[in-house]
Amino acid sequence: MDNFKRCVIVTAGPMGPYDLIKPGLRPDDFFVCADGGTRHAEALGITPNAAVGDFDSFPPPQREGIDVRRFKKEKDETDTILAVQYGLERGFHDFLILGGLRGRIDHTVANFCALKYLSVRGCSGYIADGDNEVYLLSAASAGTRGVSMTLKRRVGYYVSAFPFGGKASGVTERGLKYSLTDAELDNTFPVGVSNEFRDEAAVVSVREGDLLIILSRA
Repeated sequence: MDNFKRCVIVTAGPMGPYDLIKPGLRPDDFFVCADGGTRHAEALGITPNAAVGDFDSFPPPQREGIDVRRFKKEKDETDTILAVQYGLERGFHDFLILGGLRGRIDHTVANFCALKYLSVRGCSGYIADGDNEVYLLSAASAGTRGVSMTLKRRVGYYVSAFPFGGKASGVTERGLKYSLTDAELDNTFPVGVSNEFRDEAAVVSVREGDLLIILSRA
């Protein structure tokens, strides 16, 4: 990994205002473009370290020094998962997936699955575009105490929590306008949608199951 600390995967789908994305990028990021993510990299002013995919939507980069991995169009993996697998092969444990939340909804759901793919391999990751951030909070390997995450107050953002893959039990939310204590969320009813920050920081925890935590700009 040399001096790189995080693998940033640049997807091909729409990602909103670039000016809202650039501040979240770091000098020690390792950039992998998934197929047409190359055009976003150009707009963001970054040079990818690698590019993977079938390149059916955008030609692969031609610049020297970029590791290009080309795959057949007929494949089981999405280009984003191929990029995740590439990052794992390089030894990364921390991932950011840029974009992948707009456009085709089937790819959006596939990208949620990519977060679970990382989680079961002991890695962390989240998805972000110009208006949204998505995290997977998984209690699968956390034991009986569960797992929690702290969210700093974001002015003009909603906070939503949805069970991912069934029920989520022992869900507690503090520091938000509508609090929860040891609740059970079921994926048949979206009770966790559109909460709001009340305090300077909010804490969301789950004891059993998985939660998708979504921050959306109003």
